[in-house]
Amino acid sequence: MSDENYGSYQSEVYGKGTLMGILPSVTTDPRLLEEQARKALGERSFNYVAGGAGEKATMDSNRLAFRQWKLYV
Repeated sequence: MSDENYGSYQSEVYGKGTLMGILPSVTTDPRLLEEQARKALGERSFNYVAGGAGEKATMDSNRLAFRQWKLYV
């Protein structure tokens, strides 16, 4: 989702919630988001994504390591 569309999306989510009682399928509570993702993704997928969460240092290190590999033909 692009930045310019985020405001419209946010208004839609809050509008549906307050006016129609329709809650989004993904929690808006950051304390519950990780647990919801764990249940939705399954263990292997969650662990892959969670490994790059936060500062994404693990993912940055992996990309750097892969860039250093060379194929010699």
